[in-house]
Amino acid sequence: MSSTSATAADGSSTRATGSARQLASSVWAVRLGRVGLAARGVLYLTVALLAFRIAMGEAGATADKQGALVTLVHQPFGRWILILTAAGLAAYSLWCVLTAFVVQEDSDAKAWAKRAGCVGRGVVYGSAFVAAVSVLQSKPQVSTNAEGQGWSATVLGWSGGRYLVGIAGLAVIGAAAWNGYRALSRKFEDHLDRGRMSERTWRTVGAIGVGGLLGRMVAFLAVGWFVMQAAVVFNPKEPVGLDQSLRTLQSMSYGPSVIVVAAIGLGLFGVFSFAEARWRKLPD
Repeated sequence: MSSTSATAADGSSTRATGSARQLASSVWAVRLGRVGLAARGVLYLTVALLAFRIAMGEAGATADKQGALVTLVHQPFGRWILILTAAGLAAYSLWCVLTAFVVQEDSDAKAWAKRAGCVGRGVVYGSAFVAAVSVLQSKPQVSTNAEGQGWSATVLGWSGGRYLVGIAGLAVIGAAAWNGYRALSRKFEDHLDRGRMSERTWRTVGAIGVGGLLGRMVAFLAVGWFVMQAAVVFNPKEPVGLDQSLRTLQSMSYGPSVIVVAAIGLGLFGVFSFAEARWRKLPD
């Protein structure tokens, strides 16, 4: 490739990146992100409530995203609440995918890892949107619990499936470690607009963020541990989803205390999501 062609290609790439960043910075895109963060808060607060109910020994509670959506629709004005939540989840999913294209102009490993994380979150919350629509249509999808057993049973039946399930477990534990790192290093504060917050608000939101991320760490560790167990003992019936992991913990002597800690943390993360909807620097 000639130097002229290379220069033209670089110029086109720069213009494309600039256009994508301008799009992500537009008023509608920023609003999309804030609405999505608020919807994430609703979802986490509901999951936290369901986790508390499991800790108290309630058999009917299902502490996963599907259970949270079903719980929402049965509240007063629940259908409207779920419609708004579904719209917010779709907004958050789109915003995550959009930000994946404007993470950085660099193409180093860190930038690509961050892009992958954005896309991954977009897929997760996009599937939550699909689940919400399913609940609104009175055709709830199978719970995360059943799905978890289904995918683990299928993958464990593959050649080398045991290693794939083990890798999935390590990935979840890695996500738990990442949440713990963000909490203890307080790196999440870099994304908050401190200039629009009073000193008291800054300290309060910071404390809530630390508690929320540590709560996610506990929840992810529980899921990751049981996924790893499924691979080690080669048992597709081992609990995989958050709901089954919590139920298994509930039957242990120390389990209810761990679940309560996780529930408090997940609830705090829900509150932190609302704080991010208000004060997060977007795009970021």
